[in-house]
Amino acid sequence: MCQLTSPDNNSTYVQNQKNMNEKSVDKKCDSDSNDVCASAPALSLARQTLDRGTLIACLSLLLLITGMSITFPHMQSRRDELGCDSLCYGTMTSIRSALGLVGTAVVGRLSDKNGSLLARTLGSLGWRKKSTIDGATNNNASASGRRACLYLGTVASLIGLAISASMNSLLGLWLSMIPGALLQHNFDVFKALLSE
Repeated sequence: MCQLTSPDNNSTYVQNQKNMNEKSVDKKCDSDSNDVCASAPALSLARQTLDRGTLIACLSLLLLITGMSITFPHMQSRRDELGCDSLCYGTMTSIRSALGLVGTAVVGRLSDKNGSLLARTLGSLGWRKKSTIDGATNNNASASGRRACLYLGTVASLIGLAISASMNSLLGLWLSMIPGALLQHNFDVFKALLSE
C-alpha cells in the first residue's frame, strides 16, 4: 500500500502504482486463465497503434493549421486586389459554409464505410495488410474509410492551392474555395479515428 503525503512523493507514488499494476498482470498471467495472458500482446499492439495514430494526427493538424495561418492573411489582400467587395466576401463566406455543411455529411458517410471503393483504393494505400507484434496480429492495417477521407482531404487542399496559384482572377478565387470546403474535414475525421 502506498500513501501520498506530499507533492514531493508524487514520483514515488506513480512508481508504486506501476509496480502494483505489473504485479497484478503477472498474478493474472500466472493463474489458469489464458485469456488474460493472450490479450496482453493485443493490448500492447493497440497501445502502440494509438500512440502512432495520435502522433500522426497531431503532426498533420499542426501542418494544416500552420498552412492556414500562412495563407489566410494573404487571402484578404488578394480579395481586395481582385475587387471582391463586402457583398462578394459575404457571399463567398456563406457559400463556403454551405459547402462545408454538405461536405461534412458526405465525408462523414464516406469515412464510416470501410468496404467502399474509396476505402479499398485510397484507404489501403501505403499500409501493410497484416502486422504481428509479440504474437498479436493487427488487422486494422487493411482498407479504411477514415484513412481514405484523410488522403482525400489532403488532395482537395492541394487542388485548391493549385487552382488559387494558377488563376489570378475572381473566378479562380471562387473555384479554389470549392475542393477544400467540400472535402477537407481532416480535423473531424481525426477525432473519429482516434475515438475508435
